[in-house]
Amino acid sequence: MYAMGDANHLGIEFGYLDGTLYEPGLYLDDVNGKSYKVSVPIPQFVMDDVNTLYCRFGGCVAVTNDNELFTWGVTLAAGVENGSLWQIMYGYKPLKREVIGNLTKFDGGKESIIYWNDEGKAFGVGWNNHFKYDPKGKAPLVVNWPGVELKFVTDEMKKVYGEDFVPGQ
Repeated sequence: MYAMGDANHLGIEFGYLDGTLYEPGLYLDDVNGKSYKVSVPIPQFVMDDVNTLYCRFGGCVAVTNDNELFTWGVTLAAGVENGSLWQIMYGYKPLKREVIGNLTKFDGGKESIIYWNDEGKAFGVGWNNHFKYDPKGKAPLVVNWPGVELKFVTDEMKKVYGEDFVPGQ
């Protein structure tokens, strides 16, 4: 898999502010035939063996053909000396993440990643704002890998689809 853009979004080691890698010296012609020099992003290798890819503003999640989950993306935020919450969810390069059980699928949202295993359990990683990972307010505000179980989600799904339903499959 290759990507173009700001290096801190691509999972390559290259700073975090204005780190786009460009190909210098490319000449194009405008509509009048006049040549001008432009800089275009250079595709950068990120990783191989990708089966499923999900990218959002701050980073990406990939599942390999061997069903391993990797994340990468923004790990520092401009003006924040100690980084940001994105350090929890992503990595400055593709990082293999430990998941609980055998991964069957994943979902993403703003500053959150949810994954499902073959036992029908869901787990959340990232920012637990508004108690989205725990309606009783017992989970921490920041949830690191391998995540916190979202039992209330699977309980509600079973109410709708029946007790024999296995969420995430």
